[in-house]
Amino acid sequence: NPYFQRWIDYRDWLIKNKDVNYVWLVDATDVELLKNPFNIHKDIIYVGYENATLLSSWLRANTHKKDLHMRNFFAENKRCTLLNCGVIGGHRDIVLEFLNKLLTYYYLNYSIRSPVDMPIFNYIMYKHFGGRYITGKQVVTEFKKEEYNEFSIWKHK
Repeated sequence: NPYFQRWIDYRDWLIKNKDVNYVWLVDATDVELLKNPFNIHKDIIYVGYENATLLSSWLRANTHKKDLHMRNFFAENKRCTLLNCGVIGGHRDIVLEFLNKLLTYYYLNYSIRSPVDMPIFNYIMYKHFGGRYITGKQVVTEFKKEEYNEFSIWKHK
């Protein structure tokens, strides 16, 4: 699955490049840097977002029907913001922690693999990084708004 291969590649690269302290993993074609991305806190992971919630019809349609645990989690947390995995960054340790949890969930639950990575991304972020992540306009412009501002780190087309 190409969606998950990128997470494997990110993890492998970080493991091989131990001298890298901070990292941003962003979509290659629709993310633009607006300001210095490395004025960030060590123990926080930074993520993109969308103007939607976990009640999103897109998220429901793209969460594997057999993954009742994840589907129930989304239903119980339906007012939470839909996080976008096209922008994620932070200190290598917290990013590696995230990557390991995401890939472990993916591989241990092989029978319920999603065709896309956003459901698992949201599940892992909310389940394991609550209180340790930041999202919103200070991280990224609103997804698909084509806006520029002086306070977001990234523009997400």
